Amino acid sequence: IPFHTANARHALIARLILAVVGVAFGIALATTYTDTQGWLAVVVFLAGFGVVHVPAAAILFLKRKRQEA
Repeated sequence: IPFHTANARHALIARLILAVVGVAFGIALATTYTDTQGWLAVVVFLAGFGVVHVPAAAILFLKRKRQEA
């Protein structure tokens, strides 16, 4: 993220947005869209959290590789 943002403040904002959206999506999946409890709910939450972060990380990786070439 720091490579793709103008300054440290924008990097922090981007990280906070990803964290909030990841937590919200994870909670929504674990509580609303599945009927899970205990450890399985934690696994569903982590999967939802990851669903938000993996595409963002892939996009940033590809953007950085494109600029190196």
